[in-house]
Amino acid sequence: MIPLALLALAAGCTAPAGDSAAASSTCSIEPGPGVDPSDLDCLIGTGSEAFVPVDDGAEVPYYEGLQGAWHVFISLRARGIAPGDPADLSAPDTPYVAFLVYRGGEVFGGVEGFLQPRGLSPAGEGWYEFVGETVLLQIGERMEADGAEVELAYELSSSDGSLLSARVPATLSFSGIEGGDTGDTGGD
Repeated sequence: MIPLALLALAAGCTAPAGDSAAASSTCSIEPGPGVDPSDLDCLIGTGSEAFVPVDDGAEVPYYEGLQGAWHVFISLRARGIAPGDPADLSAPDTPYVAFLVYRGGEVFGGVEGFLQPRGLSPAGEGWYEFVGETVLLQIGERMEADGAEVELAYELSSSDGSLLSARVPATLSFSGIEGGDTGDTGGD
């Protein structure tokens, strides 16, 4: 069973070159046996096609999907872990990840404790990333999330026993129906 408690040694995140905004996310680590904690680092962002760092308190878009549910995209970067293989989730070194949105300390999106295999792709300078996890928000209507102060988060369990988690406070901002429609019905 994959440990879910990420009781962590605080580790200040360092941002990859060009990603200074990502330095405000909180990275916590618990190194696996024989792993040097200084080798581990993590960042959290958003973006459906490319990693977009999230600045502390920044607005993060959320969308209405084609089936009527609302979601955000969460992306991650990590280093010092085995990345697995994005094309083969059964690879033995594939990390397991849970993507979550918290509001007031309660789960507001995603499923706590539900870690899924996610192979990471190279992102340069020793970083690996997974981009664009769709995290469903637990709301019944759009206005329940608009302007909500939340924390985007992920928890990652590496094949070497290392645990990484990242969090960043953000404010949700409705960005339309996925595919570009703003949801505005017009009017003068």
